[in-house]
Order: sequence, then structure tokens, then C-alpha cells
Amino acid sequence: MAVASVPAEALEVDAVARVTRVVDGDTIRVVILEDLPGPPSLEEGVEYRVRLADINAPEINTREGVEARQALYTLTPPGTRVYLDIDDPTPYDKYGRLEAVVLVEAGEGLVNVNAWLVANGYAKVWDHDNEFNPKEWRTTEPLQAPREDKEDKQAENTILTMIIVAALAVAVLAITLKYLRG
Repeated sequence: MAVASVPAEALEVDAVARVTRVVDGDTIRVVILEDLPGPPSLEEGVEYRVRLADINAPEINTREGVEARQALYTLTPPGTRVYLDIDDPTPYDKYGRLEAVVLVEAGEGLVNVNAWLVANGYAKVWDHDNEFNPKEWRTTEPLQAPREDKEDKQAENTILTMIIVAALAVAVLAITLKYLRG
């Protein structure tokens, strides 16, 4: 997925980061590229573990867990620039991971990775007591003010979803073929 440069101040997020590793279907590792004003205070150039807030993917030792990890990997492969909306009241979970909604650029918008994983069946909502409300999530967020023509935006969202689903289908097919051959 190509990534265009977007000024961080144009987004309502806490940090800009680069993915270094996809751990499982709901956890990634990132290096902070830019820590924006406000809590928490993060060190630029330091790697952090990030737990995708308010979702739960199947365990990695299951077929569904492997599929969830592959879906997350397809959206956020190592090197991808992501935007983190970190939970303000409790930025870290009990394992020391940042709790965040992860956004990735796609076309002229941002994909809410947490919402996308739920919407496509790779994870379930696991609503915690935090600033996020998964019921209000949209899969795709505009980078700019929403356009007046809702039908055009819906068509763009549908096309974007179809592209992502097609990429995931190719990845799943490749994994299946490798498994059957191996």
C-alpha cells in the first residue's frame, strides 16, 4: 500500500510511527517518528509495543489467529507509517503495551485498522473502559473535511474495501498454497 506524506498536525492523533513488526492479530511493534504534544510522552526513535484498543483477535496458535495476523500484516507491513490515537486515561495496558487506535493511509483517507479488522471478521469488539467507543468507529476516515456528496464517499469507501479485501484474498491464497505444498 503506497503511503503519501501527510502533516501530523492535520490529524487528531498522539504520535506518528513506523511499523517494525506485526506480532499477532491485535498487536504490532512500532518506532515513534514524531511524538505530538499531549500525553503520553513518548521517545522518538524508540520502539514500543502497541495493542490495538478495544478489539480482540483469536490467539496466534489457531488458524483464525494466523489469518488475523496476516490481515493486520497486509494492512500494516513493516515500514508502514501509522498514526496512533493513544488512550488518554490509561495509555498502557497491564503488559506495558500502548493502547491505541491505529490509522493507516489509504488513498485520500485513513483506514481505522481496529475497525477494519472487526468489520472484516478478523477480530471482535472488546470494549474497555477508555476514551474509545467502537460503536462510533468508521472503517475509513477522511484526511480533510468530509465532502458534501455522501454517495461519492460511499463509493470510494466501497472501492477501498474491495481493494483491501482483494489483497487479503491473494495473501490468504498464497499462505494456503504454501501450506498445502509444504
